[in-house]
Amino acid sequence: MTRPRFLACLTLLAAGVLSGSLFVDVYKHRADAPSQSQFANRTAGVPPASSERAVKNAVPISSSSRETPARSFASAAAAPADLAAELLAWQALPDDSAKMELAIGLGFELASLDPLAAIARVTALPESVARAWLLAGVVQTWAAREPHAAAAWAAALSDERLRAQVAGSVVLAWSSVDPAAATQWAANLPGERAAPALQRGITQWTGGDPDVAGRWVAALPPGATRDRAAAAHVEVLLIENPRAAAVWIDSLPAVEQPLPLIETVARAWLAINPAAARAWLERTSLPPDRRQRLIAAATAEVAGNP
Repeated sequence: MTRPRFLACLTLLAAGVLSGSLFVDVYKHRADAPSQSQFANRTAGVPPASSERAVKNAVPISSSSRETPARSFASAAAAPADLAAELLAWQALPDDSAKMELAIGLGFELASLDPLAAIARVTALPESVARAWLLAGVVQTWAAREPHAAAAWAAALSDERLRAQVAGSVVLAWSSVDPAAATQWAANLPGERAAPALQRGITQWTGGDPDVAGRWVAALPPGATRDRAAAAHVEVLLIENPRAAAVWIDSLPAVEQPLPLIETVARAWLAINPAAARAWLERTSLPPDRRQRLIAAATAEVAGNP
């Protein structure tokens, strides 16, 4: 589908002539939608957004829309006028699921030109769930191509809420190629709002290399960061095998074994192998009264679901 036709479809959708589900289907099958290889070719001539430039632009971009950099997306040398029109047409759409899905693809297109200029343009839009999706598309595309520059920009943001929002997008893209680096970066972000980014990194890392990820989590100093990382790590291990989660908890010093995680693993294991789960519970640091409550609850559940 050509860009003019795509823009026309956007206009029809905004006017209510075209249904959202049909338009999403059309967009997903656009003949000119760039593939990953096409994206690499398309952006080959675009100067990389260095970490230094990213950090320099972080503070003003995180400010209010009146203070965003004067250099807008439309002024980027490689930005076609119809892409700016596409953005305007997207803004006119109702805030529904179709608009959310389109946001990721449109964010991909915006970021393929100049990610910092695209971010400036997107953050100048009124705050909404749709804007968050569009920003996620821009940041994920940038981080997939230049993870260190995108991470430097995100870490330098002065707005904690915005930093937490884009950190998740950075980790999502970066962890697909280097989950260890992405997770370690997320662990060093300040503020409680950064927790989801860390959990996302651990989830990706554990899924690909549970042993290395587990050793890294175990080596973290006791505290909130390790508690969050441990919870995310165990959650992934439980999907495959509760025994693996139990073995990892056993590897921690007894005084550092998180009691809530012991209970989480025990519930999952009692449901599929009560004997093994009970034997493990007896060896854990979980107080006897809490063990008995877990076993009683699991027994009652089995009795109620023969």
